Amino acid sequence: MTQRILLVDDEPGIRETLSQILIRQGFEVSCKATVAEALAEISVAPFDVLLSDLNIGQPGDGFTVVSAMRRTQPNCINLILTGYPAFESALQAIRDQVDDYLVKPARVEELIATIKRHLQSRGQRRQHAAPGKRIAEVIHGNVDSIVARTLLAMKTRQEVQQLSLTDEQLIFPFAPLLRELAKMLESESDELLQSTLDSAAMRGHIHCLQGYSAPALVTTLCLLQKTIYVAINENLLALDISKVIPDISRMQNSIALQLEETLRAYLHTRKRRLVFQGSGDWKGWYCDRCCWNLPARDGEMEGSAIVTRAELEFAEHDCERSAREGWNEKYAKYAAA
Repeated sequence: MTQRILLVDDEPGIRETLSQILIRQGFEVSCKATVAEALAEISVAPFDVLLSDLNIGQPGDGFTVVSAMRRTQPNCINLILTGYPAFESALQAIRDQVDDYLVKPARVEELIATIKRHLQSRGQRRQHAAPGKRIAEVIHGNVDSIVARTLLAMKTRQEVQQLSLTDEQLIFPFAPLLRELAKMLESESDELLQSTLDSAAMRGHIHCLQGYSAPALVTTLCLLQKTIYVAINENLLALDISKVIPDISRMQNSIALQLEETLRAYLHTRKRRLVFQGSGDWKGWYCDRCCWNLPARDGEMEGSAIVTRAELEFAEHDCERSAREGWNEKYAKYAAA
């Protein structure tokens, strides 16, 4: 019986050349250019060998195809083509996921010999390594580096520079936020989602007290999200690829909901801090922590004067510190995790 090979590569020249070589060696070859095409083919046709590029359009896409093949056709030999032979740790991760790898451009003799060797020893195939890391584990293990990178990125943004806050003030919510996000991903349910939204509301309140603008608030969370993706990319070859897409989807959904809740709380707090002008003879200030109204003094009709006085008393109450202490106490369990 003719043995069947699924060749997956986004470069037309490689598909054409390799397929002709393999056909001349007596194999039946099906060529696909994208992950979607490969997944569709795997679901309807049996194969003896998968030969896939590591990067099909996007870095690490080949593992998605390998993962699907391992689940649906466990007896298929899985081989990866990679153009990065110098990264030994990456190569070890590749070998843990697949039966073997070949470095581009692969010599024809080596390619054919590798395929035939694995087909002949298919009955004695080694057991694959245990499934790789989940994104929650990557976040847990990289909290400090994610926070540090986010801080560096924040300092380059003008809307953040204008805040005149210390480094500690800028980053204080990030570590608990990351640990909370990781716990939510580990749970694989939405039970902890409400907890993340509660903390998002607290962050919105505190960022308002710190003087954030709405653009600065959005920028901060977006920069944090980007640095999370950097950590994921750095650990891509160690991840359980079959779980990456659902984990990222849940993470993005959580972050989007948190941003919405943070902005809602921020705008609510900002509204309550404004100087109110009801009638022509009354102005007042509302402190969200202390719930006091500051009326205008006799003859103090200019808005700037009462704002200045209210800001001084507001600062004396140290509302930001109080709010942060309450937030830190509530989420201390994540800091200690």
